[in-house]
Amino acid sequence: MFSENQKISERQMARLLIFDMCGISTLLLPGLLGKMLGTDGIFAILLGAVPVYLFTFLPELLQKNSNTGNISNTVESYPDILKKQRNGFIRILMLAVYAVEGILLAGYGLFLLSDLMVSELLKDSSFVLAAVLLVLLCGYGIWQGIEGRARVYEILFWFVFLPLILMLLLATKDVNTIYWTPVMMHSLGSFLKGMAVVVLLYGTLAFVLFLQPYLANDVRVGRTCRKSLCVTVIFNAAIYLITLGIFGSGMLPKMKYPAITLMSMIKLPGGFFERQDAFMVAIWFFTIYAFINTGMFYASDLLKAVCQKGKQQNKEKLIIPLVMFFTFAVTLLFYRLPEWKTIFIWIQAIAFLSLAVIFPLCIGRISKCMKKR
Repeated sequence: MFSENQKISERQMARLLIFDMCGISTLLLPGLLGKMLGTDGIFAILLGAVPVYLFTFLPELLQKNSNTGNISNTVESYPDILKKQRNGFIRILMLAVYAVEGILLAGYGLFLLSDLMVSELLKDSSFVLAAVLLVLLCGYGIWQGIEGRARVYEILFWFVFLPLILMLLLATKDVNTIYWTPVMMHSLGSFLKGMAVVVLLYGTLAFVLFLQPYLANDVRVGRTCRKSLCVTVIFNAAIYLITLGIFGSGMLPKMKYPAITLMSMIKLPGGFFERQDAFMVAIWFFTIYAFINTGMFYASDLLKAVCQKGKQQNKEKLIIPLVMFFTFAVTLLFYRLPEWKTIFIWIQAIAFLSLAVIFPLCIGRISKCMKKR
């Protein structure tokens, strides 16, 4: 029987992180890096993961008991430290900033998933209607709590990724390795931009700092994050090399979703599915749905903390509907004004460094100095 304590295991955490990172990155990286770097894109995927890998050591640096590898065994986590800052305005502002970041990520994910549905699966359907239905579905997922979602993703994990692995293996016979060369043909500036794109698409990993209250006692956060990141990098590298080897550096940048196009071209032995591309879209449906849920979940959770500190507990029931509304509003903004996607990328570039590294280190240092006094 399952427990109902809103705690997740190490395996469930790992699969949540893989769902969060794999979906949006495997969908966007082939097209983006193909346009920016061509044959050098694979190096951006590999080296762009290095700063993210280093970030996974941050939860261990913030923990009180540095002798153990389990952040869930510590007395004070990053959320505890953040919520106990003496300056109430700064505390609430920080929580609100993280919540806004969650809404922006969820809104962008909802935009991508809605666009994917109407362009690849339900062609000629209404984008707005698809977005409304999806945000309602995501809201239902948030109400079920993180433990319920973790169970679902744990069950779906192999049903989603085994078909993807099979399709990639079948696609390797059509790869022309000549398309992988020449290499090192781009400037350092272009290469750094490509690495930045890779880092930003792993942005949901920054919220792992707030996961501690929902972890079982034996979870090793840093190690779990590193394992999940390695799995994600392997998938991204494989998909990029296969799409580049089949489509070439000239065709790859012109495709909207190269991975989806690749799936529609692969012929399964026996012809079991007439619309196998629609079947394979389910991979990105579940993974990007998980990405949206992560952003909305942390946004609602942090806004609840703001209400508790502001003694407005009676307004907590409105938080999830408000998060759903603002997520949908961000999605419409990206849909109606495509130029805002560029602004979003710049916001993410600034926010990831500050929210994921600078703020936690500064707050942890301030808390440590206050205890010494």
